[in-house]
Amino acid sequence: MSHSSAVTVETPVDAPPVRPQSATWLGHPRGMYLVAFAELWERFSYWGLVGLLVIFLTASPSNGGWGWDNARALQLYGWYAGLAFALPALGAWVANSVISERRCIAIGGIVILCGHVLLAMSPSMAHWYSGGEGPNAAGTAIFLVGLALVLLGTGLLKPAISSIVAGLYPESGARRDEGFTWFFTAIYIGAAFGAIVVGYLGERIGWHYGFGAAAIGMALGMLAYLTKQNAWLGDIGAAAPIKRQHSARPLTRVDWERIGVIGVQGLFTIIYAAAFYQMFGMLALYSRDRLDRFIGGFEVPVTWLQTVNLWSFFLCVPLLSAAWRKLSRQHRNPSASYKLSFGIGSLAIGYLVLVAAESGSGPDLPSVLWLIGAYVLFGLGDSLVWANQISLTSKLAPLRYRPLLVGGWYICIGIGTWLTSYIGMLAEHYSFRTVFIQLACGCAIAALLLALLTPLQQRFMHGAEDTGHE
Repeated sequence: MSHSSAVTVETPVDAPPVRPQSATWLGHPRGMYLVAFAELWERFSYWGLVGLLVIFLTASPSNGGWGWDNARALQLYGWYAGLAFALPALGAWVANSVISERRCIAIGGIVILCGHVLLAMSPSMAHWYSGGEGPNAAGTAIFLVGLALVLLGTGLLKPAISSIVAGLYPESGARRDEGFTWFFTAIYIGAAFGAIVVGYLGERIGWHYGFGAAAIGMALGMLAYLTKQNAWLGDIGAAAPIKRQHSARPLTRVDWERIGVIGVQGLFTIIYAAAFYQMFGMLALYSRDRLDRFIGGFEVPVTWLQTVNLWSFFLCVPLLSAAWRKLSRQHRNPSASYKLSFGIGSLAIGYLVLVAAESGSGPDLPSVLWLIGAYVLFGLGDSLVWANQISLTSKLAPLRYRPLLVGGWYICIGIGTWLTSYIGMLAEHYSFRTVFIQLACGCAIAALLLALLTPLQQRFMHGAEDTGHE
């Protein structure tokens, strides 16, 4: 899941009118294409980096890696990816209260770029390695500072750039939905090609080439944004934050019950994220060390496998969207809570596929096709969960608390991603097959429990899912 941490930044009710640009391409403001282009390269750099992280850290020093044990590498991955989802909630507050959205994007993008430059430098500096046994303290510190800068910049950029897209469509409605579709398409294109290009260069050519490609991608995105933002965005997002004036109406019982539903959905989202994001941790190590990755004489890079769920997502989304539209006309569209249950269940089936791979391989290595099949199911799960949960949270949240509660949903993803390291480390003490069984059973139980709870949750939504509310 190449999730864009789209924590919404609420527009101040007393903000001065903005001056949008009238020029459009294909019926949409050209500013949308500008921020989508910048976001494409941000996802290119992030997805490429996170795909390389664990396999770089655990690669032997003779192959240019750091030679860390799996547990230590998984812990760093868990913290890094978890914070990548959690920090945009803080960034949303900064964009609302401290500096303008446009400055958040500019500062965040430059900070991300600096972080990738440091990451590209660290493995290529031969004097940072001591006797071929891995990096010394200085090399480790520079690499970790690079990761920290990428995290900080991501926290600033992600919520502000999504808010800019919303600001380009003041009329809201279907045109804004279509604009966000273009925006999310750019996100997934960037993620897919980031894994392919950055992953291949890092695994097959040299780690610093992979990290360097991520830096170049981010530089392209920021160059376009910084040179064209004034002309293509007008005044949108440029105004300094203004103190918000919200209704003093206290929260009602209905509000609290809706917030309670958001909390329950968040708990199950943690389970979903903890299972899904094994893809960059334990499953990356599994695919490198345990699978026969040859297809027709070509050894598939580990990072390329991490794009399978993206291609599956691309295929599933239009099919599911058509199905939801048809069911909506019949007043039978499932609740987003059911869709989350189906998504968790899809992960359970995916892990059962991996259990079968480990059970039937005998003395030979399992074929990579088993993992590809599991990742197709992961992509199906993502297409069921992602947009539906964001939409549900925004519908249930009281208006003045909407940014906070949407940000809280992303924090739940961050908590789940942080937990991936502790789950993945179980494979060090048991076996991959044992952990796959545990994940399959845990996801199946969670999916069933959520399905049973959904009718009660729908009562506590008080119709918000069907009509939305302010």
